[in-house]
Amino acid sequence: MKNPGFEMPNIVLLGMPGCGKTAIGQVIAHLINRPFFDTDTMVEQKSGLTVWEIFSKQGESIFRALEKEAITLASSENGRVIASGGGVVLDKQNYDILANNGRLYYIERDLNLLPTEGRPLSFNIQALYKARLPIYISWAEVKIINNTSIKEAAQHVISAHFELIS
Repeated sequence: MKNPGFEMPNIVLLGMPGCGKTAIGQVIAHLINRPFFDTDTMVEQKSGLTVWEIFSKQGESIFRALEKEAITLASSENGRVIASGGGVVLDKQNYDILANNGRLYYIERDLNLLPTEGRPLSFNIQALYKARLPIYISWAEVKIINNTSIKEAAQHVISAHFELIS
């Protein structure tokens, strides 16, 4: 018999690089017993390169194409927890893919708490935040603050998700 819980919409986490999407997503997946997908990790596994290497050797356009493939695959079934890359919001088609069977949650973290080392586009975090914030807000159904603990943020996402789908 099919698990009826897997009919629930995906939980999709959006936000700035380093805001905690991966860590929060892993906790959520563990707590509600759902599969976890990190689109940056999926891109790295497919390409054999780190995100930084893809950006520096092949360019952002190649990375964005691989990212779109990853979100399409991650979103192909219901009941999943998906941590998207920070720049997923740069392509409106990504919204259509993720929102088709997912609820989108914007993870906000104070800029001074965001790590920038090893993140290709985070060298000017203020400009990146200013450009992306309106898109994160417009795509997400709920904003979750992640300035304290990962577990607390994960529990807020879970509560919001089950409230939205009930």
